[in-house]
Amino acid sequence: MPVRIAHIALLSVLFAVVATPLARAGEGKGHGPVAMILKHAAELGLTDDQKTKLTDLAKDLQANAKPGEKPTKEEKEAVMEKIKAILTPEQFDKLKALQKALKGKEKGKPETTPSTTPATTPATTPAPTPEATK
Repeated sequence: MPVRIAHIALLSVLFAVVATPLARAGEGKGHGPVAMILKHAAELGLTDDQKTKLTDLAKDLQANAKPGEKPTKEEKEAVMEKIKAILTPEQFDKLKALQKALKGKEKGKPETTPSTTPATTPATTPAPTPEATK
């Protein structure tokens, strides 16, 4: 019995060590567009199949990432093409709008959409001057 408990404890530790980096590849705390997409899966209307494909893509990207180096422009474009192949055109359009909205929030700009854009106030008439009242 004590040996079995030791095996279970060892397996638990190994699972935690291996699973944590893999889970981070697809969670909201991760970096990059794949993690962001998975964080907003419900909003984008992703299917289970799409989530699986994106999770696999995140794992692949993490496995091929060069520590301490940022991806090149070409690498980023290649990732976006892979994402575009997984999403429907409507989902990809929603993703672009979401990225734009989030980018604005990061820079401290309020998100402006037609429903939240303040209405313009009509111009006020200046008070009459004493000369105009004569």
